[in-house]
Amino acid sequence: MPGTAFTSATLLRSWPRRRDHAAVKADAQAIYQASRRADAESDAQLFAHRWREAYPQLVTRLLWDLPKLVAFFHGPRAFGARSGRPM
Repeated sequence: MPGTAFTSATLLRSWPRRRDHAAVKADAQAIYQASRRADAESDAQLFAHRWREAYPQLVTRLLWDLPKLVAFFHGPRAFGARSGRPM
């Protein structure tokens, strides 16, 4: 985000509370464990819808970084975990 500084304090304020940690983690994992880019983008929108009110800075940062997070879908099919083989 141009002109927006994400300081450590800002990021810590956006960190999930203990009671939400497992659910936030599971929703985030759904994004990068998706089998297709479209599914990952859909999961990211679901994540944003579910967590935007509680963690607006976290959601903003996730959506800003989403193109980089799903860039591996442009790589070869045999790359990493998408092939079913451990890296």
